[in-house]
Amino acid sequence: MSKFLLFLIVAALGGLIYFDILEVNVHVPESGGNLAGTANTILRDKATLEKGRTYITDLKRKGELIFIRDKEKRLVLSLLYVKNDAARLKELIADKTSPEGLLPQAELLVNSLNRVRNTAEKAPVEVVASLKDESAAAFATAAEALGNLKEQSAEYEAIREEFNRLTSSLEEQIGTLQLEEPTKETNKAD
Repeated sequence: MSKFLLFLIVAALGGLIYFDILEVNVHVPESGGNLAGTANTILRDKATLEKGRTYITDLKRKGELIFIRDKEKRLVLSLLYVKNDAARLKELIADKTSPEGLLPQAELLVNSLNRVRNTAEKAPVEVVASLKDESAAAFATAAEALGNLKEQSAEYEAIREEFNRLTSSLEEQIGTLQLEEPTKETNKAD
């Protein structure tokens, strides 16, 4: 009952704002400076966008599951989340997204897997048994996506090792050049 009341209050506020009965003003202080430049920087950073997208997606899913009372539907929806998250993670890996962009999606996939586990623990045995094939397919997709993520991690590790090797090689070469700042004695000799 309290969830319905909360929904009713939010809907009423939304209606009041929509029909201009209630007005909401946001004032940005002058010290806010370059708000447009900051927004532009955030919108160009794909890792930040991915973090925001996964955060909003997780909130939306929690909201959806609040209103669904049927345990079978909750389990089916949780399995769908796993499939979608695994597909999105595969897509990001295929697009050669940076590790900062992959991490939020991987965390969302892990949250979805945990959600399936928690939902399956609360669901009747018959429901879990009826969704066995579907859950096996969803978990296989998730395992494949996480396997791709491990391959990506190994690839990044190889690149990092190559970078470290090149850096140490350059440090050795620079060290053999014996570059020093001119001292007062060398300046006097000139």
